Amino acid sequence: MKSFLVDVYAIGPQGQDMHLGGGMFRAGSATEAEDMAASEHWSNDLASRGFDIAFMTDVPEVRSKGVPLALLGPSAPGTLYA
Repeated sequence: MKSFLVDVYAIGPQGQDMHLGGGMFRAGSATEAEDMAASEHWSNDLASRGFDIAFMTDVPEVRSKGVPLALLGPSAPGTLYA
C-alpha cells in the first residue's frame, strides 16, 4: 500500500470544471486511490446534471473512464500543489 494525493473534479457539459475535493488515500495503485476519492466526493446530483468526473493524482495512471486531464484547462498540476 502506498499513499496517493488525489484531487477530484466534476467536468460539466459545457466544459466547465469544479473542484470537488481530494486528499491522501492509501491504496495499492493510483487507480484504486482515484476510485476511493471518487466515492468520497462524487454526488448523484452532479451526475444527473450531466457532469463527468476527472482526477489529478500525484502518480497518474491511464484510466478507462473519466475525462482526460488535459481538458481541465487552467487547472494544471503546478497550480494545485505548493
